[in-house]
Amino acid sequence: MQTFSIKNGEMMVSKEPGAVLEACSVGANLAVCIADANAPVAGLALFVLPQMPQMPNAFDEAQERLPALAAMSGLPLFFKRMLQEGLSMDNMKVWIAGAACFFSGPADLSLGSQTYTAVKKILEANKIKIAGEHVGGQFKRCVRLVVGQDGVQVSFDDQEVML
Repeated sequence: MQTFSIKNGEMMVSKEPGAVLEACSVGANLAVCIADANAPVAGLALFVLPQMPQMPNAFDEAQERLPALAAMSGLPLFFKRMLQEGLSMDNMKVWIAGAACFFSGPADLSLGSQTYTAVKKILEANKIKIAGEHVGGQFKRCVRLVVGQDGVQVSFDDQEVML
């Protein structure tokens, strides 16, 4: 079984049964995991920003290298890649984890909260339900998705939960 480590701004889709897609040190960023319940196709994207800053051409190269840097532009691309690899919208499951807040200001000012809100808006606009989520708090997580298995494993503070 091969393990793939997904970093900030990256996304990966796999059709290899048993392959592990993993994102560790998920803090204020947001891991979005998608899998087909009836086929061995799954993906993980690690979003950092809700949207790209409004600076023409300034971030084009970064977004090309890191397609999941911003949720508003990266999540539709992630779904497109998943569909190209054989994801069925009828059998799709989506899990999200992260969006930690490490400061004591209003939660809606945190980057994690803003990214979470952006992802939720896109999912709701497309009538996509979230199968499970583990968001907020003041801790980092490790998120693991195994291709062909149901659920996402989230580890944090010597604890582990299955979504």
